[in-house]
Amino acid sequence: MLTEQQKYELVWQEVGRYGKDWTNPALASSIKKWIRATIPKKSSVMDFGCGNGTSLEWLKSEKYNPFGVEIAKNATGYPGVIIGDLRNDLVLPKCDYGMCVDVMEHIPTEGVEKVLNNISNSIRSGALFIIARDEDKDGAEVGQVLHLTRKPLEWWREKLLQHFSKVELLRYNANDESAICLWAWN
Repeated sequence: MLTEQQKYELVWQEVGRYGKDWTNPALASSIKKWIRATIPKKSSVMDFGCGNGTSLEWLKSEKYNPFGVEIAKNATGYPGVIIGDLRNDLVLPKCDYGMCVDVMEHIPTEGVEKVLNNISNSIRSGALFIIARDEDKDGAEVGQVLHLTRKPLEWWREKLLQHFSKVELLRYNANDESAICLWAWN
C-alpha cells in the first residue's frame, strides 16, 4: 500500500495531464479576477497543494509574494516549495492569505481537521477553498482513488467554521457536481 506522498508522486510521474497551468489566461478566469479584487498586491499568499507551481508563477506575475507547499517531491521545480504532508506538523511561513484549490477532496476524511488547522494557523487574513465534488478521473490511470473526501457543501462549511471565524460562499451549483468555492476568514 502506498503512502499519500508515494501515491501523488506516482500520479505526477505517470499522468501527463495532471495539474493545471495557472499561467494560461483562460484557466479559472473568474477565480483569478476574484483574487485580484480581494487580495491586495504585494500580499504573501500560500498555495496549499501548489502542484506544478504554475499557480505560484501566476501569483508572482500578479505582484503577489507566493509560497507553496506540496506533498509530491516530483510535482514542481518552483524554487522554495515546502515538501510535506499537511496532515503532519509542518513549519510553514505565516502568510497574509492562502489558497487551497482542488486539494481538500484528496485528504483522507480523518485528516481534514489537521489540514484545516494547519492552514488556518499559517494565514493571517483568509483563504480561498475550491473543493471538487466529482469523482476522480486521473487516479484510475495508476490504480488509485484520489478524491477521498467527497462531502456536501454544508459538511465543508461546518468544518471550515471550526477553524475560521467566517465562511463566505463564492460559487456553488447544487446540480453541478464539479466544485464548491468558499472564502474562509480568520
